[in-house]
Amino acid sequence: MKKKVLNLFLKLILGLSLLLGTIATVQLLVPAQTTFASMGSTGGGSSDFSGGGSSSDYSTSYSYDSSTDSSDDNESDSPLWQKILAGIVLGVIVFLALIDSVGDFIWYVFQFFLRMIRLAFIRLHLFYQYGGKHLAYDFIKPNIELSELEEAIRENKIELKEISQASKYKNFSDVYIKAQFLYSQDLRERYVNKRYSLRNLLEYLDKNYYWVMKNEIKLKVKQATIDDTVVSNARVVKIARLSENVWLTQIDASGKDKEVQFNKDFNDSFTRSQWSDYVIFGKDREGQIKIINLVYGEHFHLDGKDFNHQKSLGSGGYRERK
Repeated sequence: MKKKVLNLFLKLILGLSLLLGTIATVQLLVPAQTTFASMGSTGGGSSDFSGGGSSSDYSTSYSYDSSTDSSDDNESDSPLWQKILAGIVLGVIVFLALIDSVGDFIWYVFQFFLRMIRLAFIRLHLFYQYGGKHLAYDFIKPNIELSELEEAIRENKIELKEISQASKYKNFSDVYIKAQFLYSQDLRERYVNKRYSLRNLLEYLDKNYYWVMKNEIKLKVKQATIDDTVVSNARVVKIARLSENVWLTQIDASGKDKEVQFNKDFNDSFTRSQWSDYVIFGKDREGQIKIINLVYGEHFHLDGKDFNHQKSLGSGGYRERK
């Protein structure tokens, strides 16, 4: 809706600019008519003709005022505002020749700056809550694909080390298990009660990732899709420290995870029993472990998209019904 209003407003402004610019261009490019002073303004003149026989008498007087020419030259010059508008309309024509829709272009520019502002606030929040150096954007970008994250891992030269004692990081896996279960429960509650609060997810999710999951729940409720997820076992198998209180982990999980389509005879559109995810954990100022971001390592549906083209992180499989 906002995009349509913005496009309408931009088209109105563009139309007015084109109209005024076209008028100015015509006035600038079409030569002005040459103007002449009246006979009286040049000092007048007289003539006397008398006919008869072979004699004739002719007399005339003429005076020239150079100031007249200079005033005519000044009048033929186009005003500055006409030149400016002419430049605008020519620029707009060239601009429209390069892109299909000026509204879409402005909207994308607006979205770009909005993302930059949002990213700045996210970085400030993460620095305040978890301290240390700032994280690369791909580690905090929502709805990122596995291939993008693995490329960021290579570019930032991060080494994920295998863990021999998974019990050492049991607090991470416990948060993962509880967050998955609570997300599934809240999705069901929100489906039957549109006013149900989802703020209990903040117990396990960082504030920024909470908003990502809140939007995802709203989208799935709209599509009549419910996630039935119960993690029976989860363990951290690889880990890398990104900053003082932030860790990138690979978690191998097993249990029950399926999507139920309420608008398609309650069919399971997607099921799996084993999977692996990349999870970024942080220890906040109060010492609580929170999920900053989660990158799905298996096929998944997210943000209204079907990510069945990506490779799997772990050895688990899945079954999908189209």
